[in-house]
Amino acid sequence: MRKLSRIAAALLLIGILMLAFAACFNDADNPNNGIEDNPNIDNIPNTIFTANENTVTGLTEYGATLTKLTIPNRILGYNITAIAEDAFKNNQTVTEVIIPNSITSIGNGAFAGCTSLTSITIPFVGNIRSAAQNNHPHFGWIFGATDYLGQYLFIPPSLQTVIITGGSNIENGAFHNCTGLTSIKIPDSVRQIGRHAFAYTGLTSIVIPNSVTSIGESAFAGCTGLTNVIFESGSQLTFIRDYAFWGCRGLISITIPNSVMRIWSTAFNDCTGLTDITVDPLNLNYASQDGVLFNKDKSIILKYPAGKTGVYVISNSVTSIGDNAFEGCIGLTNVLFESGSKLTTIGYRAFTNCIGLTSITIPNSATTIGEWAFMSCIGLTNIIFESGSKLTEIGERAFFACADLTSIEIPNSVTTIGFLVFGYCPNLTDIYVQGHLSPPDGWHIDWNAGTAATIHWGQ
Repeated sequence: MRKLSRIAAALLLIGILMLAFAACFNDADNPNNGIEDNPNIDNIPNTIFTANENTVTGLTEYGATLTKLTIPNRILGYNITAIAEDAFKNNQTVTEVIIPNSITSIGNGAFAGCTSLTSITIPFVGNIRSAAQNNHPHFGWIFGATDYLGQYLFIPPSLQTVIITGGSNIENGAFHNCTGLTSIKIPDSVRQIGRHAFAYTGLTSIVIPNSVTSIGESAFAGCTGLTNVIFESGSQLTFIRDYAFWGCRGLISITIPNSVMRIWSTAFNDCTGLTDITVDPLNLNYASQDGVLFNKDKSIILKYPAGKTGVYVISNSVTSIGDNAFEGCIGLTNVLFESGSKLTTIGYRAFTNCIGLTSITIPNSATTIGEWAFMSCIGLTNIIFESGSKLTEIGERAFFACADLTSIEIPNSVTTIGFLVFGYCPNLTDIYVQGHLSPPDGWHIDWNAGTAATIHWGQ
């Protein structure tokens, strides 16, 4: 009987030891495996990750089936600061990766072929944390891309969410053409968003931290699904550059922070869903009224949102219609000027591609029509210059491709006309020139090239 008791006790002890052993190693199916709660414990990561001193090189057999990887800070007494090239290549099980801020370099293709990956947290974008040494500052680097232009071929289509926890800049082209990405979190350490940084991504919403001072050219261009842009309270943003939000057709409204000093004229071009631009009242450089962007004293119209439709009445206090101000406003049908208009200038490409515009009467106070001002206004049939016009200059291609225009009368005050002003106006049959029997010296030799219209001098 004693012998049986001893045998039973021995078996019980063996069972307890086996359970304890299994508890350490059976967790290949546990996505955390104790790492998140114990990032500095050496023995646990050692059962999951392989390493060469301070560099993670891959996974052990116990880590091969994990769905969530949190890169540890330490393994076998070494502080982990790097992830090796191809470290987790072709891991088709992992869905989420978290890389801590202790990592300062990531090898090319470290996560190449991770076709199930849906979310990744990274301490910086590129190969090295140091901005001065980061010679591959594009997101695709860690998936095997060597430049940003073709990086979309390397990034897993499954990947939707990126959380960035460090870095001072989002460099040029960092996420260019990452069409599958719908959510990217920018850290409050970032000061500049570079050229094409998020262009043609699948972003639906973005929060711009208050640390950001500049949004680069075409930074969010072509983000057609972007519906919400939020600038954090206390924003230090000063510049919104050319084409920054070009083609963000899902964007309906945007509020400009009070810190902004300059908005380039094409920043919101082709935002065909945009109906409202609101400016913080404390901004010293800009103002808004009825969703339209003006300079501070509202003497210059800077951007009429492309999603607005119908008739727009321009106040008699407006002296200038800025470059690209109404460009691409396809729902605009008519522009009226209040009596006593003080308008002097219609800027470069001011009404380009306003295909719904059918008629416009230009106030007699206007002196300049800029280059390409009404180009491709294909529905424009009637252009009238008020009696007593002071117009002196019509810029190059000002009425180019106004396909429905049949006739026009040029005031005798005009002393300068640019190249190809009426080019490709197939239905233009008559041009009446007041007060001149021949082209003045300031008229380009090919001012009427590209049209078969009859010129009626002195009428």
